[in-house]
Amino acid sequence: MNEAAALDVIAVRALETADADRRLWADADREWASRAAAEIVGDRADAETFLARRAGLVLERLTERRSPLPRAFRAWRWRSWIGVLVVLGAFAAGAIFDQLANSRQINIMAPPVIGLVAWNLGVYVLLLARAAMHLRGPAAPGPFRRLVAWLGSAGTIFPRTARTTGDARRETVAAFVHDWTLLSAPLHALRVVRIVHLAAAALAMGVIAGLYLRGLVFEYRALWQSTFLGAETVRSLLAVGYAPGFWLLQVQVPDAAQIAGLQAAPGENAAPWIHLMAATLLLVVVLPRLLLALVAAFREHLKAESLPLVITQPYFQRVLRGFHTGRARVEVLPYGIAVTTDGNAVLADLLARVLGGNVVLTTLPAVQYGDEAPAADTWPADDTDPLVVLFDLTATPEPEVHGRFLDVLAQHAWSRRLMIVLDESRFSSRITAPDRLVERRQLWAEFCRQRSMSPLSINLEAPDLAAAEAQLDAILSAAEVRP
Repeated sequence: MNEAAALDVIAVRALETADADRRLWADADREWASRAAAEIVGDRADAETFLARRAGLVLERLTERRSPLPRAFRAWRWRSWIGVLVVLGAFAAGAIFDQLANSRQINIMAPPVIGLVAWNLGVYVLLLARAAMHLRGPAAPGPFRRLVAWLGSAGTIFPRTARTTGDARRETVAAFVHDWTLLSAPLHALRVVRIVHLAAAALAMGVIAGLYLRGLVFEYRALWQSTFLGAETVRSLLAVGYAPGFWLLQVQVPDAAQIAGLQAAPGENAAPWIHLMAATLLLVVVLPRLLLALVAAFREHLKAESLPLVITQPYFQRVLRGFHTGRARVEVLPYGIAVTTDGNAVLADLLARVLGGNVVLTTLPAVQYGDEAPAADTWPADDTDPLVVLFDLTATPEPEVHGRFLDVLAQHAWSRRLMIVLDESRFSSRITAPDRLVERRQLWAEFCRQRSMSPLSINLEAPDLAAAEAQLDAILSAAEVRP
């Protein structure tokens, strides 16, 4: 998924997961977004296309409502002018560097040219060493990537403090900042590498431009000074330091006598040395850095077009269920329990949350304790929608009764997705000891596990919808990836 779409999707995920009470984005809004996106992209679109279009619709609707959230989300988009400013700043720094000494003399042994050449050669050695280590196995993140990753992981502090505020908007932004910085850290690390290479090239170009521009209106004199080095040693150092320039300009290295003559003022006209410095910087700094920047830009482009969004996570699977199956017609089959109107409403709300908000709930006639499952010819023709089997947690699971019922039911509704829901309301009202409730849950969980099922326990009279939603999400996600 490309960067812009991934940012929108991460933003909407933060909204729909942090806003558990639906104060900012109601269930009806979520259903509308899924339905509208499905109509736009068509049923043959892939999951990422649907998620991206849906996220765009959500942010558009929030913008129409004058919500500040879209602006807060999109403030984290990368601004390309940041890199431009850094590169221009590096060029300006190079252009004024040698003017800081307020001198019209060029010391051919001193920075900025010799220093830039030495620094960049050191960088190239480190890059080659890192590349060699990478051939042996995955390399550890470099300093720039570690810095950006650290800045991204620092976002974990914000959500922890925000959770205690009760401010849904603040919690949403905090969750987004945390998730987006972690996802985009590798991409921003590549951007840092590209900008650093371009800035290094710009710095060298600034030095070259500064020398030539001031050389047009001032006469620069070339000389060298040293307390410890002699002319022969300086000649050898210049032959190595400016070797690329000597090669490009096809000129000979001055002999020791000529070098010795540059040690005393006023030296000589600096034009040949400025050409030599410019040629050396061009070959050692500007061209290699531009090539490295081009490689980094190519890698950055690939990363920006394919951010690794893990759509197997429960949230995405929940959103995609409605896209893949359309309107879910869920039937509830109570066993040995009477479902109240309020209980039906709770189940409808919970299933709408987990199945993407596009749910029609129908409660079938209750099956009495000990009775068999309904006959196969009583099932609807469309048997692909989920079937919720509702048990009372008060009952102790019995293989000869409940087990036989589920076995027969599975034969009659083999292609349907069976969901086991345990109503805790009667059990909780009779027994207040928490340990007894945990024991009964574990008993039912083991009973269902023997049939490759996972039950959801919920108090239909006093539901914790957020906890039930997370539990049912995990159950459905595990069932979807099970071979």
